[in-house]
Amino acid sequence: MTKIVYGNYDDRFYFEASGHAVSDEVLNGCGCDETDISRADSDSVCAAISILVLAAAERLRELDSDGELIHFSDEVESGYACFDVTPRDYSTDSVKEIFELLMSGFSLLEENYPELICCE
Repeated sequence: MTKIVYGNYDDRFYFEASGHAVSDEVLNGCGCDETDISRADSDSVCAAISILVLAAAERLRELDSDGELIHFSDEVESGYACFDVTPRDYSTDSVKEIFELLMSGFSLLEENYPELICCE
């Protein structure tokens, strides 16, 4: 399961994703029936998570290289991603839009695959 943590504190935005979108049933090869999550669903959710994270990371890196962020740290690796962002006043709306889109995507995934993703 992938756990998503998001926070917006004053002028700071924080995001963390940890784990893989693979259910215990898939990992354990229990012979799930049609109502359980399939390996294909797990793979699709994992791919969707990766796309959302990588797209957000790329856009945040662009803002950082353009000098629009006061602070930016990111870590993106297999099964883990973390962004810590403090935008300049004039770019707060841009950063907010990136995080809102990111979290909208994760909310949709959680709604459809609650056994694979959990947003806090």
